[in-house]
Amino acid sequence: MATGVFSRPCTYATRALVYLAGQPHGKMISSGEIAACESIPPAFLGKVLHPLCRDRLLRSRKGLRGGYELLVSPDRISLLDIVRSVDGEPLMDCLLEDRACSPTTPCELHESWSEMRDQLMNYLQRVTVADLVGKRQGRRRQDEREAAHDPNPESHQVRRGE
Repeated sequence: MATGVFSRPCTYATRALVYLAGQPHGKMISSGEIAACESIPPAFLGKVLHPLCRDRLLRSRKGLRGGYELLVSPDRISLLDIVRSVDGEPLMDCLLEDRACSPTTPCELHESWSEMRDQLMNYLQRVTVADLVGKRQGRRRQDEREAAHDPNPESHQVRRGE
C-alpha cells in the first residue's frame, strides 16, 4: 500500500532491499523469492529493482543461479537513496502550481513547506536499510515471545511480508 508520500514502486523497492539485506552476504536471491516473501507482484518486481541496479545499489544476474544481491552495505543505503533512485528527487513538485518549487521560483507555501521538506529529507538520509532490518527482526522476536506466552495461538496473525 502506498503511503501517499512515497510511490508504490518506492515502497516495493524498500521492502525488497530490506529483505535482501536480511539474507546471507553474497547469496543471489531470486525475484520469485523476493516477490513471494514481500508480497510484491512478480511482474512488477523487475521494473522496481531496475533503477536500484542502474544506481549500483543492487546487482542482478540472469540464469539458473541468477537473482539479486546488494552491492552496497545495508548501513550505507539510506531511505533517501532508495527514493531518489526509484522516484527521483522527492517532494519538489509545487502544491499550488504545475511546476517545481524552488527558492528562486517560490510559491505562496514554499517557505513553510520547505521547512517540513527539510525535516523529512533529513530523516530519510538518517534511516538506513540496516536500521529497517533491525526493526523488522526486533518486531519478529517480540511476536515470537508473545506467541510463546499466548494460550490461544490462533489469535496471532502473520504480518504481511514476513
